[in-house]
Amino acid sequence: MRPEGIDAISHFHNPACHLPAVVRLEPMSEGDFQESLDRAIPRHAAEQVRQGLWTKEDAVEASRLEFDQLLPLGRETADYHFCQVVD
Repeated sequence: MRPEGIDAISHFHNPACHLPAVVRLEPMSEGDFQESLDRAIPRHAAEQVRQGLWTKEDAVEASRLEFDQLLPLGRETADYHFCQVVD
């Protein structure tokens, strides 16, 4: 059931909702990577708490550990490419 007042079809036909026709991907700076990570860690922690997987008290530290395991070399971790979308 779609929430009242939302018309998914008209959303895609509304020119005001369209993204620019061309975007560029630019390498993410270390500062931007850290800012992104600083937002991602608590967001991931909150989602795990919401799903009942972690306690609120342990969630942020558990999230930080998961990111440390996933990205042991941060932005320089092999096989990962961190970019920013620029229009």
